[in-house]
Amino acid sequence: MRRVTAVLGHAIELETAPGQGACFTIRAPRCAPEARAPELPASAQGTRAEEGGLVLVVDNDPAILRGMEALLENWGLDVVAVPDPGDPAAAVALEQGPVLMIVDFHLDEGRTGDEAVALLRGQTKREIPAILITADRGDEVAELAAGQGLPVLNKPVKPARLRALLRQLDVL
Repeated sequence: MRRVTAVLGHAIELETAPGQGACFTIRAPRCAPEARAPELPASAQGTRAEEGGLVLVVDNDPAILRGMEALLENWGLDVVAVPDPGDPAAAVALEQGPVLMIVDFHLDEGRTGDEAVALLRGQTKREIPAILITADRGDEVAELAAGQGLPVLNKPVKPARLRALLRQLDVL
């Protein structure tokens, strides 16, 4: 902490008492608020095709949805994250023409990711590239995915591996 505050030129203070714990205070200078351009509503933004496009993420774990959304948006992609392939937001995303789907293999109600990919592709009548993510490291899932030409990333997904796969699929 001391090195960081020294690099930034901020003061650090420590208050401590035996049996009471410690309190660290870092003093940072105030600054004027930064002017920002007004944000357009989502309907007016369109997709970022020049930066990569729209990715549809399907996972029944809210924490994974939030993490994947944050990561992909940081890479310049638009993201629609849904817990189920039947979610109305997925249908809206399909109308916008996603460049990729990232789908968890084990979804709710016994549905599998390969089934979700087939369902979503059937709604668009086009072969949208897709990636399966799963914590299941068994041969059965790997063989099923390979038979359908679906790349698999194991959970926890390593950002570097995901980014390399996105580049291979020409999404980034």
